Amino acid sequence: MNVKAYQLYEDENNWRGFIYDKDSNSEVVKKFFPDGVLTTKKYDRETVKEARDEGKTVITSNENDFIRFMLEAQNRSIFPRCEDCWGLVIIPNADLQRQRAFAKAKIRSGVKLGGWRLTWKAAMWANLCVKITSEGKITVRKFERCEHCQHDLAIDAEWYKSLPSIG
Repeated sequence: MNVKAYQLYEDENNWRGFIYDKDSNSEVVKKFFPDGVLTTKKYDRETVKEARDEGKTVITSNENDFIRFMLEAQNRSIFPRCEDCWGLVIIPNADLQRQRAFAKAKIRSGVKLGGWRLTWKAAMWANLCVKITSEGKITVRKFERCEHCQHDLAIDAEWYKSLPSIG
């Protein structure tokens, strides 16, 4: 099956790479996600805000806390402007599991969705949550986008509309 590259909008070029949470800062992770830096923040909640403000995507093994902090950082009732984050990548906890999972998932250049390969910058601009399991399976969900982004920069693709939402 041929996989076609997919670009959503020119704005995805504003993406600045990844931020490694302290639990995901390893050589294995850096090999598969080379466009990243270690967070400078002590707490997970601050790491999410750091990533949002710098146009970066958090890579972490700490799924529950980071999803909660992403939803907090994007809370529409507090901020009158767009406060969307740049997605989240959830990975296995141990490096041995990561090595096998990343190789099986074939995620170096992005994530495959319905016959399309989204580059990481496109997937993260769409504010997706990509989970790579220790078996190399990928699940993708979407964080709700702000009103402005939904209206002015709508994603009309069927693969996007069919994704389950978080929050």
